[in-house]
Amino acid sequence: MGNNQKYSIDFKLLVVGKYKQGTCGYKKLAREFNLDRDTVRDWCLNPRLQVATEMAKKNKINDDKDLEYYKTAAIFWEQYAKNIEAELAKQGKKKLLLKTMKDCLEQNQNLKTRKLCEVTGISKSSFYYNRNNNSQKLKDAEVLKYLKQLPEKILNRRGSKIKSKELKVRFGITVNHKRVERICRENGLLAKNRRRKFPKDYYKQQKENQKHLPKNILNRNFESSAPLKKFCTDVSYFKTKTGWLYLSPVLDLCGRKIQCYSISPHNDEALSEETLDKFFALGNVKGSILHSDQGALYTSKKWRKRLKKNGIIQSMSRKGNCWDNACMEHFFGTLKVETGYDDLLKTGLLSYEETKKLIDDFIYYYNNERIQQNLGWKTPNEIAA
Repeated sequence: MGNNQKYSIDFKLLVVGKYKQGTCGYKKLAREFNLDRDTVRDWCLNPRLQVATEMAKKNKINDDKDLEYYKTAAIFWEQYAKNIEAELAKQGKKKLLLKTMKDCLEQNQNLKTRKLCEVTGISKSSFYYNRNNNSQKLKDAEVLKYLKQLPEKILNRRGSKIKSKELKVRFGITVNHKRVERICRENGLLAKNRRRKFPKDYYKQQKENQKHLPKNILNRNFESSAPLKKFCTDVSYFKTKTGWLYLSPVLDLCGRKIQCYSISPHNDEALSEETLDKFFALGNVKGSILHSDQGALYTSKKWRKRLKKNGIIQSMSRKGNCWDNACMEHFFGTLKVETGYDDLLKTGLLSYEETKKLIDDFIYYYNNERIQQNLGWKTPNEIAA
């Protein structure tokens, strides 16, 4: 062969492959293929050809029988190096390999996918799955174009899941509803739906919480043979000129006496804490039952912890069942009717201080002067004495 002759890539890879087998040196290969020694050396030291043959050696491929492998490997790793230089390596190794395979097949029609898979170690199924998905995946701008073609009553009023289904039905394109929501958010196309009253898992969480709440120990047994054994409590509110007034009493089921109570402009933890302080100050209440509804104040960890620490048995009404705390509800109804509070709502409200004095006076009257038929025409204090 003459010095000016050009050799095909197939021939070069065949020579380098034999050299990599380790059985022939530069001189022997030059004589065998009628080449210059320096030419053989240059080919064997060529980085591109070295990579191809190293991959072949690693995978134990027979050089004499798989010349096509070397050719494929040389083309692939050359393109792979170009993709790395283009900073495509940030995509991750597997994505870069798949991208390079796709590039090679587009640029070289004679390459076989099977050989590329042998070079990269990627299965054919993975390659085809990735290629098909990428070819079908629409860009955000294209999805937005289809979204804007939807009727206004769908685009501005329906949620992302409905929009995703509409795209499938109307245009035959499959887009995940989360992606639809993101694109709509970025382009101000989110539907103006009504606000959820409670968090998504609110009812599920409430049902789970029921398992850990105290049971209805009182069970509507509103009779007590001795004072300081059974109590009911709740919170009621009163409208004033300047806002709200909250009343938190503790009623003794023996004689229906209001043993203590707290008044506050806020229905908060401070109100419940003050009520408990006054309740514990009654004296011998350890071992007694304190019944309430399932309000936030009574289900709080702090309230339950204080009751347990002081030896109080906590009882709670069933959820949404006011009859389980009927005695307390009856007292509130009596208070609002006999003080004329219901009429004040129509004729004119009192100030906060005036409303507070109205309640103070009524509770004193209720305990000390107001006789009741179910108490044998006696007052609560007379029964408790």
